[in-house]
This record gives sequence, C-alpha cells and structure tokens, in this order.
Amino acid sequence: MFVMYRKGFTLIELLAVIVILAIISLIAVPIVLNIVNDSNMESKKRSIDNYASALELALVEYQLDNNKSVYGSFQMVDGSLTNGDVTLDVKYDGQDVACDNVTVTQDGLVSLSSCSVDGQEIDYVHEMITNMTTLVDLSNNKTVGMYDNLQDALDVLKANNLTNVKIIVFGSHEIVASSSAEFGGSDTTNIVFVGGNSSAEIVVNRKGNLTNNKINAANANAIVTFDSITFDDTFAISTSTAWESAYTRYLGNFNFINCKFDFPIAPATAGKTYNFTNCLFNSNLNTKTYGIWIYSGDVTFEGCTFKGYRAIKIHDYTVQANVVINNNIFDSLTAKPGIVVGDVVAAGRVTVKITNNIFINANLPGDQGNYTYESDTMGPTEYSNNIVNGVVENSLRDTSSYDSWLASH
Repeated sequence: MFVMYRKGFTLIELLAVIVILAIISLIAVPIVLNIVNDSNMESKKRSIDNYASALELALVEYQLDNNKSVYGSFQMVDGSLTNGDVTLDVKYDGQDVACDNVTVTQDGLVSLSSCSVDGQEIDYVHEMITNMTTLVDLSNNKTVGMYDNLQDALDVLKANNLTNVKIIVFGSHEIVASSSAEFGGSDTTNIVFVGGNSSAEIVVNRKGNLTNNKINAANANAIVTFDSITFDDTFAISTSTAWESAYTRYLGNFNFINCKFDFPIAPATAGKTYNFTNCLFNSNLNTKTYGIWIYSGDVTFEGCTFKGYRAIKIHDYTVQANVVINNNIFDSLTAKPGIVVGDVVAAGRVTVKITNNIFINANLPGDQGNYTYESDTMGPTEYSNNIVNGVVENSLRDTSSYDSWLASH
C-alpha cells in the first residue's frame, strides 16, 4: 500500500503571499478611504441643500400665515433663524447644519455659505442668488436692505453713517475708486464684506483716470475686512504703466481673508495694519506687475500663494514699520522668484521677517537673477525657508552689505 503526502507551502511561498496581500492593502485601503470620505462629504453637502429646502418651506408657511414676505440676512440661534424682527421655525430632521451666512431674497431665493455639518466645516455654498448685495446692521443683526449693486449698498451705508455693518456680496460688482471715494461715514468703525457665493467679485473702476486708484474708509480708524472676495480692476494696465501708479491703493486698516487678487494692490498708509490670510495673488505675465506693491503700513502675509510674474515689492517706506511673510508659497514665479525691497528709502526703515515659506521652481531665469530676497542695501531680520527645485541667492546688490548680512545668518 502506498500512502501519498501532499506537499505544504514553503516559507518563501507564504512570505510571497503575505507581501502580495500587503501590496494590495496599500493600494486598496487609500482608495476605499477616499471613496468613503468623498461619500461622507457629499452627504454633508446634501444636508446643507436639504436644510435650504426646509428653510424655503418655512418661508412659505410664514408668508401664508402672516400675509407678508420675509427676506434679508438671517442669524442661526438655537436651531431657529432670525433677522432681528422675525424668527422662523425651520422643520429639518438631519445632520446638524450651522451657517454663518444665510440670505433670502424678496423672490424667496436662499443662499447658505460658511457652513458646518455636525461640527465639520464644509467648503460648499448652496447657491441660488446670482447678482445682488445685502447690507446688514451688525449692531442689531437687522437687514438694512438688498440692492442690485454694491455701490448702492455703499451709498446707503454712507448716508446712514452706520457704525458696524456686514455687506454680503453675490456675483460681480463695480465700485468707483478716486481720491474721494470712501466706505461708510465718519462714525463707521467696522465694515465686513463677505462673499455670498463662489462668483463674489469686486471690480475697481477708475473711470479711465490712472490716478483714481484709492480705496479707503471715511473713518481713518475703521477696520475693513474682505472675506472670500475676488478683486479685479477695469484699468487697462500695460508694461509702461506697470509700476506703482497702476496699483489700487488701500488706505487704512484692512484684513483680507481667503481673497483672490487678479489685479495688483498696494497697502499705502503709515501706521495702519494690513493682514492677508490664505489669499491668492495672480500677478500678470503680460503686463509684468507684482502681485502686491507695499508702500507703507505694518503688513502680514500668512498662508498665501503667489503665482505668475512677480510676488512682493516693498518700496518707498518713510516711517519705521514691519513686514512679516510667514508660511506662504511662492509658486514658479517667472521674473522675480521672491521678495524685493526696492530702494534705499525702504531700507533701514522697514523690518522684514521671511520665515517658513516655500519657494517652488525658484531657479527660473529672473530678470535680475534668482533670489528669495533682494535689496539694495539690507537683509531680512529673520530668514528661514524651504527652497524647492532651485539654488537661490539671497541677493543684495551692495556686496559689502550682503557679506555682512550673510555672515550673521
């Protein structure tokens, strides 16, 4: 009698199977997790849409019961919505939705933005409104009015000399810039512009005059904040006018959050503060502008991205001030890969800190060399950054100054 024995797996075969399974897991698990995360995100977006539908139904019920329409900007309070005069009971059964910006038009159109679902912030806008503005008096959270264009809202703000306001911007709007153009009245201390939808845009109109390039608040101590707004300009800039006169000058205290600049701007008031957080600067490749030209003021950049031709120009400072450039991305700029201090007027009067930034493709041929920082006479007081794909000079045109600065860094 013959007994046959089946040969088992060898250790090498078992190891091979384990390695194959591990490779499959490495490939499959991230894909599955991405599918789950995408599904979860879509579910949260649909929750925002469902809440908007419930709000629309609550509006209809209120109008039928009270024989009057309700519109304007609303605040969420303990699950209900109020505009200061009217409180709506929104019958909604789903994930917990909270939105900072809730706007209803006279036609019953609803927009929800700056929302969170179950405590998680969601980058999504329920968008029904296309082109209008809403002026809200933040002192009582009441809607002052809804307007077809931004300039009308600004005119009402100024005429009523409101102190603390929010203007929700839907779609693209023009504002007139000039030597006398002002936001608000003498008592206005706080103005917040908020993008109500993804197409929120402010276009500066100079009426064909190059010197009409000033934007400011009537109250020199007011704080003006722009949140989620794209900026552009009607001025036909050219290479011959690409220097400081072409840039829109902002005079006063300004905060820019999640903004996009398709036309260069210029902070230009000594003793004032300018904060740029998570902004995108697109400098024009054809007109050869900087993304921003800093004349004066204490200026801070945090989490911003610079693309296109040039990034930051620091120029013409006449009083002591600080510029802090931290945790930003300078992405493949074609002419000046980094930051420029342009003249001896600025040098010695401005303290420049350049830290934790990323310079990508900074080895592209610049018009005066490759550098992360360039100046006639001075170096930054703090310098610590990550250079990606490029050997970059920290260039100073004056060799002796450069040698002494390099030795101390």
